[in-house]
Amino acid sequence: MRGSSNGVLDSEQIQFLKQNYNWKSEKNLIINFKESESNCKSAVYILGTDGFKKEQKIQTAFYSKINLDNYLNIFIYSEIKGIERFIDNKTYFNDINNELLNSIFHNKTVCYGKVILNQNGKFVSFSGPHFSKKRLEAYLDFVNRETCIINYT
Repeated sequence: MRGSSNGVLDSEQIQFLKQNYNWKSEKNLIINFKESESNCKSAVYILGTDGFKKEQKIQTAFYSKINLDNYLNIFIYSEIKGIERFIDNKTYFNDINNELLNSIFHNKTVCYGKVILNQNGKFVSFSGPHFSKKRLEAYLDFVNRETCIINYT
């Protein structure tokens, strides 16, 4: 599938996410990832506070249409320059040591990415600023299935 990949994280990677990104008992984790300003000229970085607030509004509207019971939905930024005051380590985080960029996106320039994973480490990731509710729900379903078929058509 273009722009997406899937796999399984090892126990150390899962533990890293739990310890550093507030993932407790939720069944699944959704990570909304933003690449650094040097690699991606995102409005979040260019516009600082205004860009961050605009992005928050867009994400809130998008996720309000999706049932996120038993999901932890967080936002991780590869660079926090200009948005430091919003990094609360509850919902908004810095990508510690570029761990997410290196382990899931494999140092590719992604600008925007999402990672959905379950407690066993099964994940799907996809990149790009445009994703639909239907596509996201298919990926949410995928990480909780025994089979490896993703269908969002």
